[in-house]
Amino acid sequence: MPNEFIRQRIHDVNIEKYPQSFEPHQGSLTVGDLHGNPVKLLYSLIRHNAFKFKEGIDPEQAYDEFVTLYNESGNITTINGNNQEEIGSKIRSLEISIQRAVEGNKTSTSFPPLSILLEKIGTSSADLSSEGVAHINKLIDEKIQQVIPAESTLATEIASLNLKLKENSDDPLVTEWTEKLEILTDLQKAQIRIASVSKDQAEVAVQKENIEKLNAQVKANFPAIIDRFNAFLDKLEVDRKPGLIRLIGDELADRGKNDYFMLAFMNYLKKKDVNFKITISNHSNEFITFNEGVQSDVVSSYDRPSLAGLKLLLDNGIVSKATMDGWVNNAYTPNLKAIDYQLADGNPPTIRLFTHAPVRFDIIEKIANKLGVGYQEGTANALAQTIDSINAALAEHIQAGTIHTLCTISPDIDPAGLSPQEIEAHPLVYLIWNRWNPTVDQDETARPAEMKGFFDVTRYNLEYYHGHDGAFSKSPHVFNLDNGIGKNKVSDDVLMEQLKGAEEELEKSERQLVNIDTKLASGELTQEVADTQKQHVQKNINIYRAAIDAFHYTAFSADTNGLAAPTRSFVDRIPGFNAVRAFFADVSKAIAPNNATTTALLPQRRTVNVTDVHDSTHQDTKSESAVNLVVKQTTAQKAQGWFNAAVGTMANTARQFASVVREQVLSRTDPNYKAKQEFSAAMVLISTDVGQYNVAKDELKLYEGGARKYTVEEVKAYMQKMIAAAANLKKMEIPAGVDDIAKKYQGDPNTNNRNLWSNYQDGMRIRRGADSYDALFDRIGVKLKGQLDVEQLLAQETAKQQHVDTPMRHTSQNEPAENLAAQQTMAQKAQGWFNVAIATISKTAKQFASAVREEVLSRTDPDYKAKQEFSEAMIHINREVGKYNAAADRLKLYVGGAHKRSVEEVNADMQIMTAAVANLKKLEIPARAEDIAEHYKLDAKNKIGWSNYKECMMIRDGIKTPENLFKDIREKLNPQPYAHAWPKSQSHEHHTLAVNNHSVAENKVLTQESKKKLHDDLPREQGEIDTEREGQRQHL
Repeated sequence: MPNEFIRQRIHDVNIEKYPQSFEPHQGSLTVGDLHGNPVKLLYSLIRHNAFKFKEGIDPEQAYDEFVTLYNESGNITTINGNNQEEIGSKIRSLEISIQRAVEGNKTSTSFPPLSILLEKIGTSSADLSSEGVAHINKLIDEKIQQVIPAESTLATEIASLNLKLKENSDDPLVTEWTEKLEILTDLQKAQIRIASVSKDQAEVAVQKENIEKLNAQVKANFPAIIDRFNAFLDKLEVDRKPGLIRLIGDELADRGKNDYFMLAFMNYLKKKDVNFKITISNHSNEFITFNEGVQSDVVSSYDRPSLAGLKLLLDNGIVSKATMDGWVNNAYTPNLKAIDYQLADGNPPTIRLFTHAPVRFDIIEKIANKLGVGYQEGTANALAQTIDSINAALAEHIQAGTIHTLCTISPDIDPAGLSPQEIEAHPLVYLIWNRWNPTVDQDETARPAEMKGFFDVTRYNLEYYHGHDGAFSKSPHVFNLDNGIGKNKVSDDVLMEQLKGAEEELEKSERQLVNIDTKLASGELTQEVADTQKQHVQKNINIYRAAIDAFHYTAFSADTNGLAAPTRSFVDRIPGFNAVRAFFADVSKAIAPNNATTTALLPQRRTVNVTDVHDSTHQDTKSESAVNLVVKQTTAQKAQGWFNAAVGTMANTARQFASVVREQVLSRTDPNYKAKQEFSAAMVLISTDVGQYNVAKDELKLYEGGARKYTVEEVKAYMQKMIAAAANLKKMEIPAGVDDIAKKYQGDPNTNNRNLWSNYQDGMRIRRGADSYDALFDRIGVKLKGQLDVEQLLAQETAKQQHVDTPMRHTSQNEPAENLAAQQTMAQKAQGWFNVAIATISKTAKQFASAVREEVLSRTDPDYKAKQEFSEAMIHINREVGKYNAAADRLKLYVGGAHKRSVEEVNADMQIMTAAVANLKKLEIPARAEDIAEHYKLDAKNKIGWSNYKECMMIRDGIKTPENLFKDIREKLNPQPYAHAWPKSQSHEHHTLAVNNHSVAENKVLTQESKKKLHDDLPREQGEIDTEREGQRQHL
């Protein structure tokens, strides 16, 4: 049976019910995004005949039992719909609010902190218990009675004094009125502050009580859930055992109810000896980061409730840390892959690439560079071996507990919209977060369907499989496995409603197209107006069709062929390489002592006189093994030097030759070459901004029509993207002659060139204002009335864009040319030939150099393997020692007073030092490392490496520790908040950095808030204060 990409409309799929139809897997099965939902995993395994219920078990009833217990588990681990993380977040926000009220900005004159207000009325009581608050309120009431008439009120008296001061500014009593007003105002502010603090304290007590209820609820009820779940697993058995189950990601720390079940399922698969792999995703990273003991807030707690559920079980001892670690280390992390693949025979062969997010093909090389592994793409097998190397390097980071350093990025950067420079620096963040859009999809070089390989001999095809993103490509070699089933904490009934809305909008738009044609035929519309209207409606149709595409159950089934790369090296396929390999086989034989042919086989200017070496060793009565060693080492050094020089020169010459020839040919034969270069540079900027503008506009239209559910902040973010893109396009300086060049691509048979014309048109329409966001924003403003002030947003973003620089391009004029057609044909042919020939020469040279070097060194240098292991260890040592010393130097400057730093910055550097110590202690140092390191002691090039190695050993042995420095910092910060970042024990449990019992993130909020001045000139009404405070809490 052929390989099959399975897509079925959600009308026919309900994962909470036992499958009503089945598609047997063909040997391997790839499942789309799980969204942390084990019900979806179970549904897929049963539907595709990987698992079944045992004989005598009612399958529908058993399936329903699991769905029921799973849903009950979600109710047990939440209170009023909030999980442990969400309740904890509320408590932290309230405590920050209380602290800000009591000890806030002491320089504020409009609304000073409570501590200053209390001093003004004659008390400095810090007792904020219910009795203490009652005492403070009593003091405030007594003060009020002393300064206002009995028949009046505080608010009335303040209003009266304000009126007097306004109408009688020259009155002799102005000073007396002003002083009295200040006293009354302070009393009113104190009343408001103490009421606010009292209210927040009451809410903190309620939420802490909720935490206690939640813990009690879990302890009482969850053990029974686990027993029922274990009994359920006993009812399952393997049906048609698959060669591989591949999960495309989002398996943990997502919108499911509890990661316990997903980890238990993985452990079950492992026990049943079912092979499975997981492509790492953004939600995978959240779980891994948690497991590495690092705090991550890239994904909000709302979008990862399954992790909160597992944490609750761990905190209450329902599941032991040892049990979870066992499942993670045995069944989860060994199966994590950055990228997966499958090779398929054919002429040419095909390699299928599997990633969580949709990515460009060139990201594979960027990841290889980041992880320090060799990159090869000359054949499908070579690419597969590169991916194997990448996954092996990822496994090393998993073992070292450093995945968070690769897959996490600053919260100030949007991980789903990285710039080219950010992608280069953080390729694995791009791998797990990237979003696709129609503009990028039009670029045929982003995900090529074919690679030509060496001299067109090793041509192969490519297919791409991904999840994460709802964008469906029109390319036949790209497959999207993402779908909304089991996501967003909503039932399939809600998804059905959303699908129905999208289908209705599509039907309405299609009727509009028919109506336009009718009006055109009757003469009501001109052709130009009709074309414009149809273009607009067609865009809407495309949007709704894309939305409907997302409402599908998806999976991919294939045979088991090509699930692993063949062991045969890729160089075997390079034409002529077998002859080269035979040559080096002869070299390795000739290296043996007493073989006179050794000298002849090596280049004359790099020879070694074996006879001399042999004679000298006999004179010194050294052993035969010593002779072998001397000969091999000498030969290896000289062979290595010759090949490095020869092949390096070959590759450099090829690249330089290609560059010079290409420039010469094009500049002499294509009169428009310079203008085209400038056009290409401009189009990169235009295409980027047009793509961002159109994607944001499409998403907002889907939201407007009800096909997308977004928060106000998400809507606001899309609006900001449209504003920024439009501003960039309007400020951009377009080179002269661009319009003429762009028009030549209209109707071009090449898809990329047609797309350039389309993007150029869209960009010019946005520049002229013909495509404006005003009407769309107005409609959104009406829909979100009271929640989003569109005019204010536009004003803020417009002001912001005035300070943003936009790249400019110099203008260019086309030069006149004779025989243009003949010259352009010659240029195209020359360019094509040189591109293919030089690229092949350069690539082959580099690969040839690498293979030869490895061959010679592995056979001639007895210390080669040990040196390789030491070099790999030194990469980690240099990095960690460098981070440790840099952080220590900054902290020493701070302690000495040479640097002014915030508590957050000090905390961050202490964390860096602590992490570096932990990483160095966990590092596996190769055997004989001390001997190899000793050689670098006097080597000027490697002195730093020697120094770092010695420091590493001192840190590992406990001779060098950060404790004294940390002690100095605590003394300097006392009585300020101080930090402690040292691990609690050797069991990988880490304290969260704390400042006066608050997390670093909370103190960051406090620090930022302390910089703001409250803007009120006079006290406000209690209701207004409460409304503002509620808004701040929600924001936090």
